[in-house]
Amino acid sequence: MASLFLKLVNMSLSAGWLVLAVLAVRLLFKRAPKWLHCLLWGLVAVRLVCPVTVESVLSLIPSAEPIPPTFITSPSPEVDTGLPELDAMLNPGLSGSLTTPLENSVNASQVLAFAATVLWVVGMVCMAVYALVSTLRLRYRVRESMPLEAGVRVCDGIPSPFILGVFRPRIYLPPGLSGEQTAYMLAHERAHLKRCDHLWKPLGWLLLTVYWFNPLLWVAYVFLCRDIEQACDEKVVRDMAVEGRKAYSAALLACSAPRRLISACPLAFGESGVKQRIKSVLHYKKPAFWLIVAAAVACVAVAVCFLTNPPSAKVEESLDMLIVDTVKAQYAATYDEADCPAVAYTVFGTDKVGDRVTVYGMVLYQEYSITESGDLQVIKAGHNAFALTVEKKDAAYTLVEYWVPKDGNEYEPSIREKFPWRYERRAMDTQRYIDRHQAACLEIARGFFGIAAREDYTTYVCDVNGTTFSLEKAGDRCTFAASGLASYQCAGTYRMDNSGATLVFDNMTLVFTREGAGLVFDAKRSDEIP
Repeated sequence: MASLFLKLVNMSLSAGWLVLAVLAVRLLFKRAPKWLHCLLWGLVAVRLVCPVTVESVLSLIPSAEPIPPTFITSPSPEVDTGLPELDAMLNPGLSGSLTTPLENSVNASQVLAFAATVLWVVGMVCMAVYALVSTLRLRYRVRESMPLEAGVRVCDGIPSPFILGVFRPRIYLPPGLSGEQTAYMLAHERAHLKRCDHLWKPLGWLLLTVYWFNPLLWVAYVFLCRDIEQACDEKVVRDMAVEGRKAYSAALLACSAPRRLISACPLAFGESGVKQRIKSVLHYKKPAFWLIVAAAVACVAVAVCFLTNPPSAKVEESLDMLIVDTVKAQYAATYDEADCPAVAYTVFGTDKVGDRVTVYGMVLYQEYSITESGDLQVIKAGHNAFALTVEKKDAAYTLVEYWVPKDGNEYEPSIREKFPWRYERRAMDTQRYIDRHQAACLEIARGFFGIAAREDYTTYVCDVNGTTFSLEKAGDRCTFAASGLASYQCAGTYRMDNSGATLVFDNMTLVFTREGAGLVFDAKRSDEIP
């Protein structure tokens, strides 16, 4: 259930970008036909309903998966919003607050995900109950209505006409209306029926019930309701003269309902944005043809840019091998066969033009040797962004170009010249990937030299003042205490090779060197311990 909720959160975040785009287009083309605005909200529904979308280099979604699946299981969870500045703000706080001590059997992120999932389910139940109770109360109020004509009934105690029912919709009118007012109201409500709005509004509420946690979708639902009503107003008054529009506005004002909480149903004649609707009706002008065309083009552009995902950061196995071999080839003349060349990289994304594919990412090359005492040492390293262009024919890749940025002050300008804008900031943030790349290269070197990784151990070591420390390690998590019985404990990350380990706890660096099977604390190279 938690993984499902995580999937829905990612879908809603992607839809949030689409909502912002729709709001911008509505503002830019506010004089366009309102049915085009409704069509834009339909795109938001498509984004929320479809779990799978196509990839496109034209996509403006920063990240298709801002919260990766590993967020729940990772001891140091991170988000990938596609916006490096935002990631830099969020991830340190997440890593600090969701760090999992070794003695805990469940990650803090798992607890958070479970609690959020429970809250999500409770919210859905509340939304569903609210819609059910509102509908039953309304049905109770209209139980004694009188038929006026086919599909139309008159009911006491209702302030405004509305449509009730999904499969057998009926129009309900308040009593005491003049013949002219009745004609206007029936024309409006029948416009709703022709447009199937009695289906679209409940569908919108259903989606809001599932994604109630995203405030942008509440905004989208409110504007959807307004655009639905204004689209029907335009359909009724588009052929009316000025006097007819005035009479229609008077009917709208006479049947305006008091403002209330957001509703799941019904489609009420005078309930949504009456003041703005009256202004729109009184000043209505048929939109120019060029405006309709421009608005339609904008709708297509929004669909292309926000219904698609950015290109995947994953590559095929054959392309992965080509990347590794190409990076190693850059250093082929510098390393001995007895040494271990290790490559680790992160892909930002890919661009495809015809048969050519360009992969953009960050790569670390490290060259390891082993000393007579059996310790690993790095004798050469390089860490930089890269762009690899290949040509694909018959499922095989052929290298076209391997590009790396210039050094020093020319690094950032060369990145901006070569990389697409959406990858630029990530390519310049070299420190973001260094730890994971170093850990991956170290594992490659251990495998190459047949050195077993020490996954679990406990050691007790002393500094120059005789203070006793406890270090416990399992996998990639560590806990540290100033003594075996000390209350001060913290958790963090580590970098380790055969010669020792460097641990980082809450911005405090501790250095250990290996002696025999244990580790000895190096106070001179470490930060002062609180």
